[in-house]
Amino acid sequence: MSKSDNTVQFKSIYDYLRGKVPGVNVSGANTINIRGYNSVNGSITPLFILNNTAVDQSVFGDVVPTTIKQIRVLKGPETATYGSRGANGVIIVETF
Repeated sequence: MSKSDNTVQFKSIYDYLRGKVPGVNVSGANTINIRGYNSVNGSITPLFILNNTAVDQSVFGDVVPTTIKQIRVLKGPETATYGSRGANGVIIVETF
């Protein structure tokens, strides 16, 4: 097989994440749920970090999967570094 036959193509970063990380659910509407429902503010949206900068989900959604160097998903106590912003989990993306 050629290299291109071994490379899985993803349309979006949501397709890239879907089904890859246990405990991370990506709905058909591209809603990401890491830790469940947060009763404090009613939000389920995690904190998105792109190349060491917090970004909105709209910016996160524009990441081209072929430019992804690494993705880390933080949940539980490891999100404490991010304070209340990380209450719903943190997705850290590094690109080339």
